[in-house]
Amino acid sequence: MQELIAEFGVVGYGVFWIACELVAQQGEDYRINNGKNWKKAIFNITKIKEEELNKMFILMAKLNMISEKELG
Repeated sequence: MQELIAEFGVVGYGVFWIACELVAQQGEDYRINNGKNWKKAIFNITKIKEEELNKMFILMAKLNMISEKELG
């Protein structure tokens, strides 16, 4: 989490927890598949540029905070 915050500040922290909330609402077994279009949902919630969100998701995957497989 510290690396994510160091790179993106509290915005990155918030995006991670929004992703966790989506998994809790729409996921199964602590996972949400890409067919649920979770990235678009986070974009709609946060209004952060897609390029910036993708950078956050890539770092989260690198840190094993989210599944790299689900990045699509």
